[in-house]
Amino acid sequence: MIVNGQTIKSLNTGFSAVFSKSFGDVVSQMSKIATVVPSTTKVNEYAWLGSFPQVREWVGDKVIKELSAHSYTIKNKKWENTIGVDKDDIEDDAIGIYTPMVQELGMSAASHPDELVFKALEDGNGQKCYDGQYFFDTDHQVAGSSVSNITTGSAPKWVLLDTSRALKPIIFQERKKATFKKLSEDSEHAFKTGRELMGSEARYNVGYGFWQQAHLSMQALTEDNFNNVRKAMRVQKGDNGQPLRVKPTTIVIHPDLEATAEKLFALKTLSQGGDNPLYQKVEIIVADIWS
Repeated sequence: MIVNGQTIKSLNTGFSAVFSKSFGDVVSQMSKIATVVPSTTKVNEYAWLGSFPQVREWVGDKVIKELSAHSYTIKNKKWENTIGVDKDDIEDDAIGIYTPMVQELGMSAASHPDELVFKALEDGNGQKCYDGQYFFDTDHQVAGSSVSNITTGSAPKWVLLDTSRALKPIIFQERKKATFKKLSEDSEHAFKTGRELMGSEARYNVGYGFWQQAHLSMQALTEDNFNNVRKAMRVQKGDNGQPLRVKPTTIVIHPDLEATAEKLFALKTLSQGGDNPLYQKVEIIVADIWS
């Protein structure tokens, strides 16, 4: 096969189609626990995170919430995945060997946001959120008192989340979706190395929303421990003393807890008989990337 502009164009058409199909076949779970926020700049500031939205009676002048009280920013990062295609393979019409690699490119590009979002949740006890504390911490300040959203222990971790609101616990800030970067004919790199380049590129990053919507537990996943965490989340109040109306809807679990979680929340009837009081109380999400 002669390597020229028409050849490269034909290869790009085929590879683009393979990438797009592979990308589209990936089932993402990221949107279940993260709000996708479009970005048009290098850095986005989320000063408004300092005020959990609550309605109050309008008596006298309006109380204007000071959005600049907290300065929380998320800086977009660039991501890439690049493959070198040997020009000899093009000339020898052996390009089919790259099709599985392009499929993996598409799958990897589509899965990466999920990896970042669930990794952020896993690392929340060591990464700061808008109030300067770790997202999961023992001393978030509310009306001068310390409030905890972490229960320590030695069991496999699980996180209870309120994902019912417009802003979910994790923020996925998207500047540029993953795109397929096509082969280019006679590039400087190809001239020097004999290898054309193709791959994927994207720009985005993740951060944290309201810590009040999440609680990390490292105690055994039992009915009592679940109910204790659920109650602690539901009784939270804001700085003005009003209930925040947090409603835990989702549990993200370590893979080791999948069978336990299914017994607690997916069985309508208890093994010893009778109705299961926790049946479908929360949606179960298994965080496969958690260590």
